[in-house]
Amino acid sequence: MQLKEIYKNHKKKLIWGAVALVLIVVFKPSDKEPTIETQTVERGDLRQEVSLTGTVESRNIASLAFEGSGKVQKIHVSENQKVKKGEKLISLNADTFFARRSQNFARYEVEKLREKEAERLLDVEKAKLEDLKSGAKPSEVKLAEEQLKSTIQKEERANLEVERQIQQNDTEYKNQVSKNFASLKLINSKVYQGILDLTDLQYENFYGSSNESTQISIKKAKFMRLFFNTDNAERYSNLVITGLNSGLYNEIINFNNSEDESKVIALTSRLKDATSSLIDAYSAIAYTTSIDSTEKTLINTNLQSLNTDFATLVTNQVTLSSLERTNDSLLAAKKIAFENATLSKLEAEVSLENVKSGASKSAISAQEQLIAQKEIALESQKASSRAAYASVADINSEINKRVITAPFNGLITKIDIDEGEIAFSNTEIVEVISEGNFEITANIPESDIAKIKIGDSASFDLDALSSDLIFEAEVVKISESANLIEGVPVYEVLLQITSDTNLVKSGMTANIDILTDKRENVLFIPSRAVTDSKVKILLENGMIEQREIKTGLKSFDAKIEVTSGLEEGEKVITYMEEENE
Repeated sequence: MQLKEIYKNHKKKLIWGAVALVLIVVFKPSDKEPTIETQTVERGDLRQEVSLTGTVESRNIASLAFEGSGKVQKIHVSENQKVKKGEKLISLNADTFFARRSQNFARYEVEKLREKEAERLLDVEKAKLEDLKSGAKPSEVKLAEEQLKSTIQKEERANLEVERQIQQNDTEYKNQVSKNFASLKLINSKVYQGILDLTDLQYENFYGSSNESTQISIKKAKFMRLFFNTDNAERYSNLVITGLNSGLYNEIINFNNSEDESKVIALTSRLKDATSSLIDAYSAIAYTTSIDSTEKTLINTNLQSLNTDFATLVTNQVTLSSLERTNDSLLAAKKIAFENATLSKLEAEVSLENVKSGASKSAISAQEQLIAQKEIALESQKASSRAAYASVADINSEINKRVITAPFNGLITKIDIDEGEIAFSNTEIVEVISEGNFEITANIPESDIAKIKIGDSASFDLDALSSDLIFEAEVVKISESANLIEGVPVYEVLLQITSDTNLVKSGMTANIDILTDKRENVLFIPSRAVTDSKVKILLENGMIEQREIKTGLKSFDAKIEVTSGLEEGEKVITYMEEENE
């Protein structure tokens, strides 16, 4: 009874005592120290970088072509060959231009000689003026009479030379026209046979509605208009064609006056156009399975023959035109010589009169007027010299157009023609990439695009080379719009390589680090030590203090700048673990 009363009176005290005992047992302090890792607050430099992968590409790629058409005479280089800027790559045949240049240069040299002669004559007249002012002697009168006689003889010889040159020019020109006339007749017959052969091929292999058949028909129709003056003739058979007696073909057949220069020139030009049109028609034929070996041989033979005929017609035109210019130049030179001889005679007459009349005012005035005329003649001759030089320069320009040269130091990557083939104008036949002038293209995710800007420096290594070889580059372009690659938005970045590129090749893979920001001489700690702008500091007395800080730049190697809240040398906790019993 007493025990029950005691328990009843002290029930609450007994319960709280038991709870206290349990807490003492459960939360008895551990006798082990917690595991703590720290990092000292340091001062130094931080770098923020964006890493990505890109591809090396050549900065300059040039696809080159001739300005005009012609036959390839020489290919000076081969594919994968290194070349220097200005080095010859491919040359067209330029024999006609070299001949014209020689002729025009000879004319230029003649004009320069005449210029020197005009200068000499001016000096002579100036000396005569001085003689007039000093008075005449009997010996001078006799000398003046002999000079007049000599100039009269020179004038007569010069006039005879003009007449001979006119006759020679006429003969040479007629002979060349006659040669062109013979070529015209022959090529007209060969072109006629060429359209018959093409029509046989058309009816045998290309009379359907395929694209190839249509192209051949269109080009044949164009030729028929030029050669027979016949429209809608794309499906004409040979039976119909052999019955045609019209157009250019018929004009040449019935044209028999080889001395009709203008007619020969006009017909040559028209036949050249018709031949070019027939070449286009043959070129539209593809070597399909329906074409047998005999037909292929016929096509190749006719194409080669037509190209040769076309070149002959062009050469005939150029030769006749060049001959006309040359003859005109030669005749002009003879006429100038005659005019100079006549002028010399007049000057000799004036000189004799001046010598006889003595140093009269009128004689002196006449001599001064003669000197003025000589000065005008000299300026005119200088203009002729400049014109002759310009004609040489023009031909040099044409010759240069028939040579393709390297636009920069680089590597030949492609040649699409062989020696002896016809190169057509503005058709790209050789490709050059620059040497040692490379750039890198790379894609950067949208999460990093705001970090970079044009002008940022970068370093990179190449998978194909040792990772110890580090190269330098600079960001020069950033795409304004994103592309989707496997559903991820990325932006294209272009970097210009700024270091030595002797080992770099186009197509290599580059591992790039772009420096986007940096801080120098700042406090920093590991990024993992910061949680919600707070760090834990291990004090010298072993106590732990939590402190709020302000941070700045995060570096690529997991460090972060501390702008306030810490001092150099303090220790921040980067890891802490308390082990249980």
